[in-house]
Order: sequence, then C-alpha cells, then structure tokens
Amino acid sequence: MRKKTVIASLLVLFGVACVPPSEAPVEEKIDYAARENECNKYISFAYTNYQNRDFEGVIRNYSQALSNGCGEGHASDIYQWMGRAYIEMGKLDSAAYIISKGVQYLPEDTPLLMVGGWTAGKLGNLDDQVYYYDKILSYDPENTEVMQLLSDIYGKNKMYKEQIVILKMWQKIEPDNSDVLGELKNASSKLGLDVLDIDKNRWEKDPGNIQYGLEYVDGLIGEDRYGDAIDVLNELLYHDQNNKQVLKLLAESYLNAGKADDAEKSYERLYRLDKSDISIPIALTEIFINKDDYATALDWAEKAVSNSAGNGLSYFYRAEVYFSCADYCQRQREKSELKFMDKVVYEMAYEDYREAVARGYLPAKTRRDFLKENYITTKADWFMRPADEYEVSPEGDCYGWIKRIIKRK
Repeated sequence: MRKKTVIASLLVLFGVACVPPSEAPVEEKIDYAARENECNKYISFAYTNYQNRDFEGVIRNYSQALSNGCGEGHASDIYQWMGRAYIEMGKLDSAAYIISKGVQYLPEDTPLLMVGGWTAGKLGNLDDQVYYYDKILSYDPENTEVMQLLSDIYGKNKMYKEQIVILKMWQKIEPDNSDVLGELKNASSKLGLDVLDIDKNRWEKDPGNIQYGLEYVDGLIGEDRYGDAIDVLNELLYHDQNNKQVLKLLAESYLNAGKADDAEKSYERLYRLDKSDISIPIALTEIFINKDDYATALDWAEKAVSNSAGNGLSYFYRAEVYFSCADYCQRQREKSELKFMDKVVYEMAYEDYREAVARGYLPAKTRRDFLKENYITTKADWFMRPADEYEVSPEGDCYGWIKRIIKRK
C-alpha cells in the first residue's frame, strides 16, 4: 500500500508538472495593439503637422511616438522626417542626434543618410559627413550623385588623394564624362602628378576612341611634344582615315615639328576631303611661300580666294605671295635696286592688300600703305615705257609665270 501511495503521488506530481503553460494574459495583447494604434496616431499627427509646416508639432508628436516605443518598428516613418523638422527649425545639433539614432535601425536608408551627410556638412563635421556618404556607397557602389558630393568635399578640403580615388570609381561608371576627367586632372595636378598620364592611360585602353586620343593629343601639344602628338594622330588615322580634325592637327603638328613636306601631304589630303575650309589652302600657301615656290603658292592662294566667297583673309594671303615673290626676286640680283617689273609685282600685292582691307581684314592696312608710298608704279615709271603699252604682265625669268596684269597710270 505504501508503494502504491508513493507511485500515485509521483504520478500526480508529474501530471501537474507537464501541464502546458497557459497563453499570455489577454491584457498584454490588448496593450500591444493599443501601443501600435498610438504609434500610428502620433505618426499621422506628425505627418499632418509637417504638411502644414508646423515643425514644433512634428517634433512633439514624433517625440511622443518614441516615448511609446515606436522607434524601431516605425523607424522609416520617424527619424528622417523628425531630423528634417529640426533642420527647418534651425536646430542642426538636434537633427544630427536624431538622424544618428535612426541610422542604428536603418543602416541602408539612403534618404536618411543623405540628410545626415548634409547636416554634418552644415555643422562642419567632416568625418561624419564622409561617414554617411561612404556608407551609401558601401551598398550602392554606382551612386554617382554621392560620388560627386564626396569629390566636392575632398576637393574643398584639399584631400586630393581621396578625391582621386572617388573620381576613378566614378570614371569607371561614366568614362565619357568630361567633368569627371577635368576634376581628375585638376586633383592630379594639385598633387604634382603628370596629368597627361590620365589621358594616355585612358586612350591606350581604347585606342580606337577618337575623342580620347584627341584629348591626349591636346595635352601633348600643350607641352610642345609634337613628335609624340604625331605618333598618336597617325594611330588615330589608322582607325578613322578620313577624320578631318585628326588630319588638321596632324598637319599642324608636322609644321611645328619642322616637317613641312609631311605637313604639305596632310593638308593636301585634307583639302580633298573639305574644300570649304579656307584655312587649308591658306596653310598650303604659307608652306610654299617658305619654300620659295611662289607659282605653287599662288595656285593655293587662288583656291583660297575662289573658295572663300571673297573673304578678306584669302586676299591678304594672295597679296603675300606677290609681295614675297617680288622681295625674293629683288634680292637675288647682284644689285637689289628696285626695277619696274618689281614694282609691277608689288603693285599686284598692293591691290590685294587693299581689297583685303575693303573686305574687313584690317591687319592688311599696314602693308597696303607701305607699298603705296614706296613700291608701286608711278606715272613717271609709265612715261618711260612704250606709249602704246596700256597694261603689262611681269617679264623675266623670275616673274614669267605670273599672268596677272597691271594697267598703265
């Protein structure tokens, strides 16, 4: 009997111990639901306050919501807008504090972090400002808006190494963004780095990109490195053999490098592509003047005149051919006295200088006036000519190729 009694007691004991615990008191459920209702109520009030620009009301209702334990569950509804309300009231320290609390719950909320970065910047808290923007890039690495903000911050604070890191990240996303490249060059220059390396590396990665190549060439020319520029331009022509901009830069680079024959070929090639650009025959006119090949120079000057619809500059360069030819021929004689045929050719130059001025090219005025006073034919000169000679073309070995005429005075 004693044994049965013990067993029965144990069964009763274990039976009681294994009874499942009762559900949570009904009162706790009711309190939780009530708290959620309170959260929604205060958040709704705050939203209305914000719409009405009652920022004190915004702060009051959001503070009440936080007092009721709504911060974690409604973080996205509270912290950014509570921070903005403080900003509107000019309370930046309070805004910074509440935003930092919100970030604990919302570490990847871009709008909240952006407000945090702006506020930190206004307070002069550089470390906090960079922290917020860096945090955005940690989960959104292609956010170029944030990259621009960081680049501006680093540049303003002379943190050029950090700026270059950000700009290179940005450049990978937008390789054709000229503003990024400009800022990258500026930051590199501030650090004493060779900014040409930036253009060179970018072009070498994509040698068929004409724009990249031209920007590199522009830097080379700026440093008078015409030989290197010629190499790059010839490489660009391999990818686009009829690119007029490349050909023109190539011709100019050849000239500056003292390679007139190569420049001549490049300009002639360019002229076949574009006869409307009078700078091309003008450049060829100058090349042949410098070679003392006045007949060819005149051919190109005539092309400039005929293709320019009467541009004053083209008349000036045709005048230069005649002037240079007369000066050369006069100097080739043992006695360089001024002869009648010299005056005839100088007068041709004078007529073109005069026409250039009439057509608006005023730098020709000095040459025009000088020749008029000293070097053109006079009535006395014509008096010594045959009476029936009413016009004349230049004669002699030096001038025989000229077909233009000068009328008697």
